[in-house]
Amino acid sequence: MRTMYFGRRSGGSDSREILIKRCPRLREEGLSQIAVRIQLSLAEGEKTTMILITGGAHQGKLNFAKTLAAKSFEETILLDGEHLTEETSVKAAIISRFHLYIRILLTKGHPVKEEVKRFLAQNPDVILTVTELGCGIVPMDAFDRQYRETVGRICCMLAEEAQAVYRVTCGIGIKIK
Repeated sequence: MRTMYFGRRSGGSDSREILIKRCPRLREEGLSQIAVRIQLSLAEGEKTTMILITGGAHQGKLNFAKTLAAKSFEETILLDGEHLTEETSVKAAIISRFHLYIRILLTKGHPVKEEVKRFLAQNPDVILTVTELGCGIVPMDAFDRQYRETVGRICCMLAEEAQAVYRVTCGIGIKIK
């Protein structure tokens, strides 16, 4: 595909730049306008390109994320979920241990689902790594049980929104979505 036009789309209160690509083969067949319409409808649909990587502790999720990021980003900014702030999250290509960010939100009493949705709206192209917490012993502490369940539910939401989901075991990533 060749880039033919770089334009602005304004809608509602925000204005975003979108890249419109035209395929020479489609133009030869007189279908270049269809290619433009498809690109516009994808931009208007606000589909995220977020990638979710999950797996057990110390299974190579971060190295796998770095490999994916090297294919997609010129510069990779890596942040840890434990030190994530609203200002730094927008710049990150990879956020590792996202489950720790969820724990911080729970500890502070913030509405986790809404905060995560807001985070995704600000950084829709991020690669997230999350450790699976639901496959072990059920914690005795009530907060830890709530944390475990919340991480599981948020991961389900993230997987639904993600462009791709990988499960990493022994450093090998298996695409499950």
